[in-house]
Amino acid sequence: MVEAEYRSGTTITAKFAKKQGKDLFCIPSSIENSKGAGTNLLIQKGAKLVVKPKDIIEIYTKNIIEQISIEELETTKKEQLKDLSKIKEEYREVYKMISEGMSLNEISIKTKLNLQELYHKLFMMEMEGLIENNKNKNKYNVI
Repeated sequence: MVEAEYRSGTTITAKFAKKQGKDLFCIPSSIENSKGAGTNLLIQKGAKLVVKPKDIIEIYTKNIIEQISIEELETTKKEQLKDLSKIKEEYREVYKMISEGMSLNEISIKTKLNLQELYHKLFMMEMEGLIENNKNKNKYNVI
């Protein structure tokens, strides 16, 4: 927000944005400028102060990095593999191979399951919410 009087449509919009949990950025205004009183008040109430474009970019970059940290992704994958005890014993070997990214052909060869048996296990695992077909008929993903 660049300019907003104390009571204006802009400040009303800002209140709705805040209620919806959206980020609110404001550029400060001179205290002598009546058209900037609302903006300054919003900053005082918690809107993010912006002096240069980099201020906004840093906030969103930080949020993205926090949401998709590589360590977190690796930890999640390891936790899924550690929880093999929660998976029925008859599915564990296939589940582990799917989590390692093996194709169905590779799984069939390594487990020595015929395709009918393998597809039965895959179907049952999919019904139990353990795996999902990734739109490639030869691959599944761990959920």
